Amino acid sequence: FWEVLRRCLDQLPQRLAAAFTLREIEQCTSEEVCQVLGLTETNLWARLHRARLGLRLCLDRHWFDHRETDDQTQPDQGG
Repeated sequence: FWEVLRRCLDQLPQRLAAAFTLREIEQCTSEEVCQVLGLTETNLWARLHRARLGLRLCLDRHWFDHRETDDQTQPDQGG
């Protein structure tokens, strides 16, 4: 999962990836992220929203679809 997430983060615009990484992965407070990136809190929340949308689309394609395909190709283990 983490490898796929990293690839998805790499596909986001840098400003969105930086905001998401600092806030959600490195668990900085919103105030800290705003200071580091020079943002207002409103702008930070907009960037986080856009980052989450982009990550959701990417993860849907590269993680969830892939897992469903893997599950369907596994032989049935039931008795």
